[in-house]
Amino acid sequence: MVEGAEELTVVLHDESKFSAELVGTDPKTDLAVIKLKDCPAEKIVPAKLGESEKLEVGDWVLAVGAPFGLAQSVSAGIVSATGRANLEIIKTPYRYENYIQTDAAINRGNSGGPLVNYKAEVVGINIAIASGSGFYDGVGFAIPSQIAKSVMGQLIKRGRVVRGYLGVMIREVTEEDVKKLKLEKPEGVLVAEVYPDTPAGKAGIEKDDVIVAIDGKGTPKMVELRTIIAQTEPGTKIKLRVLRAGKPRTFDVVIEEQPDEAPSLAATEDEELGITVETLTEELAAGLGLYQGEKGVLVTAVVADRPAARAGIRPKDLIKEVANKAVTTVTEYNRVRRSLDLKKGVLLLVKTGETAKLVLVK
Repeated sequence: MVEGAEELTVVLHDESKFSAELVGTDPKTDLAVIKLKDCPAEKIVPAKLGESEKLEVGDWVLAVGAPFGLAQSVSAGIVSATGRANLEIIKTPYRYENYIQTDAAINRGNSGGPLVNYKAEVVGINIAIASGSGFYDGVGFAIPSQIAKSVMGQLIKRGRVVRGYLGVMIREVTEEDVKKLKLEKPEGVLVAEVYPDTPAGKAGIEKDDVIVAIDGKGTPKMVELRTIIAQTEPGTKIKLRVLRAGKPRTFDVVIEEQPDEAPSLAATEDEELGITVETLTEELAAGLGLYQGEKGVLVTAVVADRPAARAGIRPKDLIKEVANKAVTTVTEYNRVRRSLDLKKGVLLLVKTGETAKLVLVK
């Protein structure tokens, strides 16, 4: 970790030491660039970056680092998966998870070390392990060199990373979506919500649209779509091909710069119950330290001495169901609530921290 450090020292293979200065950091990928001071050029042999996008499952790789303080250690393994995401290794909003998975031994002290292919090209940067014990269990992760190269170039050029922004909440298309959305097969990326006043919203993209292509190129995976948009220069106009109720449509979208903070979907004030709710996003859950990986609407405000308050509803509660119907967004919450009569009672499935309970609000 270099961010916030008062001094940086780099130790070379011959144990010579040189001070360094921080060029820039990118918390969304957990990468940084530093610059050595007063180090003779002949003492440095630059590593060659390989093409991580060409990696295939089964390719041999080596993990280099200093596990347990044992400098210049090398372990061997294979690429066991690519494109791993939603691991919550990084906790910031708009984190970019598109990891190489390997069974090469990675332990504490390997983080930041290179993952190289059989040509000694750096195809990844080791970042974390999946382990119940905290030690090597056969599943490690590395940031692809393709991402590292892009981040490195921007940090050197600008001192920060500028990313493109579409302004949607997305997920993979499931078998259940096929019939509901009149699709021929589970393809593309589903738009679960559109944030207000964003490039997607301005262009006419709507909830339940299925993105199937960008500028004529197919987008079969959510992680690929995120990467393409992030690497698109703000101000660039792209063509998004979507399926809406099974029918193809094309939209011109002007990509904007990604904001520092994730926007929240417009909150809904349920005056009858006396609460305000908003869609629970990954970023919102990470900020709260609660409900990570869950779906629902988060209670953000409760009016004293109103039905919800009297029923025990409190801010930071998560409403998962209304009248036995799952609600994952504000839109779904509103749709179900409009059909219910408060005089007869509104049944809510509410989660407070780790505890779930049914609450009847009258």
